[in-house]
Amino acid sequence: MHPFVRQMLVILSLVAVAACRRATPVPAAPEVGPAPVATASPPAGPGADAAAPDDEVRRRAEAEADASRRREARARLETPIYFGLDRTDLDGEAEQLLEDKLSILQGARDVRLRIAGHADERGADEYNLALGQRRAAAVRRWLEARGVAPGRLEVVSFGEERPVCTDADESCWQRNRRAEFDVLGGALAEAGR
Repeated sequence: MHPFVRQMLVILSLVAVAACRRATPVPAAPEVGPAPVATASPPAGPGADAAAPDDEVRRRAEAEADASRRREARARLETPIYFGLDRTDLDGEAEQLLEDKLSILQGARDVRLRIAGHADERGADEYNLALGQRRAAAVRRWLEARGVAPGRLEVVSFGEERPVCTDADESCWQRNRRAEFDVLGGALAEAGR
């Protein structure tokens, strides 16, 4: 089960328990004698403070749900995109992932990203460093063309220096031809850390 769904089920369970909790009834005033004097102090008894713990449970559940949403948004922002051999153009899958990132960036306008371009091990070091730079720049141009302010995006290339896979086969090389995203600042900077 996805962690976000699990957390939402826990939150809903806590809310349901809080809604079903019954306060202990306050005894009625005796019918004989003067009417009781109303005071500003809260009534005493086992159910008197029931609202305070329920409010605290609700606040904690809301805070956890908010933290969970932030962690999920950060994870979606940090999902890498991949490129074809010696390519810098964005295919349909990459554009779908960028659309998802764009919706998060539009909702959290204080978030800043580093886009890191990478290449597989084939080719000269200088060529791969330039290729990684072109890949990261292509992603930046795509986001800026859709309204993300240039000051929110930083571009860097690592060429072939930071592979995620070191096997000498096409499936491994494909995983190394990528752009990675790091949240540098804003509301999501501490989420998931």
